[in-house]
Amino acid sequence: MSDRRERHELPLGCYDVVDGYFDPGTGNVHAYGSADVLRTPSEDRVAWIRERCRIGTVATEASSGSSDATVAVGGGSGGGGEGKDAGEPVGK
Repeated sequence: MSDRRERHELPLGCYDVVDGYFDPGTGNVHAYGSADVLRTPSEDRVAWIRERCRIGTVATEASSGSSDATVAVGGGSGGGGEGKDAGEPVGK
């Protein structure tokens, strides 16, 4: 199985949760490219996100205010597979 979806820029230290990004600083999932809050995940879901989701490891325009942004391509041990409800594995 592979994850071939589009990769979005992630603010530094934030996690890719498929339909947005989780910002540990706010505790919310935000829409890509904005600060609009999509939801607030439970503590269990936050733990799942931190264990499995890709993390922004390079400063982007969104996180640094710099005009010479770099796309964040960070790790996380998983490769997506998250359901619509932040942190819920697909098929649950």
